Amino acid sequence: MGTFATQFAVNAGARVIANVRADNVERMRSYGVTETVDHTVGQLPELVKRTHPDGVDVLVDSANDAEGFGALNGFVRRGGMALTTRYAADQDELKARGIAPLNFQLQPSVELLERVGHALSTGRIVAPPINRITLSQAPALFAERNAAPDGKTVIVL
Repeated sequence: MGTFATQFAVNAGARVIANVRADNVERMRSYGVTETVDHTVGQLPELVKRTHPDGVDVLVDSANDAEGFGALNGFVRRGGMALTTRYAADQDELKARGIAPLNFQLQPSVELLERVGHALSTGRIVAPPINRITLSQAPALFAERNAAPDGKTVIVL
């Protein structure tokens, strides 16, 4: 999801900061990302605040639970928006801080798939690399946190 959301945001004119490991930086830059931070070298909120001490306008988080999302939305400035796809936004707390909370869920539809397919076929966005592995390779690959290769991993049965 992050690959596509990033590209759609860049295409809409957003300056995007991507949270990626060092081995994914070049791929994300090719999507138009203006800045990257690597959560494996420090705490993400502190890394973002180093270059954006006044905060950022929008946070899009598709990975964290309520606790993780709460730690991240601390770098959204007043008047900004904090979006989660995991329904982790504390609406009252964020509104009290002047931040628009958004617990977001996208409903799949034929129209949406056609729009994404058109963006892919015209080159407006590109799909991430696909790494195919066998089921027997999966335990070793995922045994170490953050060990998965760049892109998306598909287990072929």
